[in-house]
Amino acid sequence: LHPRRWDPTLKLRGYQERADVVERARAAFARDAGHNVLIATGRYDESSSLSFYLPGQPFVFCLMSRVGGRLSQYDLWPGLGARRADGTLVHAGADVLLVGSFSPEALEKVLRPAFTTLSQPEVLPVWYHGVKIREVEVRRGIGFRGFPRNVEPERF
Repeated sequence: LHPRRWDPTLKLRGYQERADVVERARAAFARDAGHNVLIATGRYDESSSLSFYLPGQPFVFCLMSRVGGRLSQYDLWPGLGARRADGTLVHAGADVLLVGSFSPEALEKVLRPAFTTLSQPEVLPVWYHGVKIREVEVRRGIGFRGFPRNVEPERF
C-alpha cells in the first residue's frame, strides 16, 4: 500500500530529498557539459521550493506561463527568455536542466524549438526514510536559442 493512501501529510515531506535528486542530476549534466547549467521547471511551486532547498539557493526559472499554465510572480522577473536592450538573449546557448513533466504539446511547440537538443526524460525516484514517495522527471535542454515568438506569455 503506497504511503499516499494512508499518510495525508506525505505531500509536505521530501522536499529536501527531491532537491538532492535534482542536484545530482544537475551536477551530472554540468560535469558532462563542462560548465554550469541552469535549472527550470514547469510549475512555480516547484521552482520556488527547489530554489530554497538546492545548495546555494540558486534561481530556478519557471516556464509555467510559456507551457500553458497561468501567469505567476515569475512572469514579473527576468526569465530564461530575457533579452538585453539590443535584443540578444541573455542566456543564449545555455544548457538547462528541465525538471518536471511537460505536456506533449508544450514539448513540441515550446521546448523542442527552444533548444538545439532536448533529451528524452529521465525518471528519478525520490526516497524518504526508505520509502519511494514520488518520481522526478528531468530532461537536458542543450543550447538554448530562445522561445518561439508565438508562445510569449501575456504580460500583466
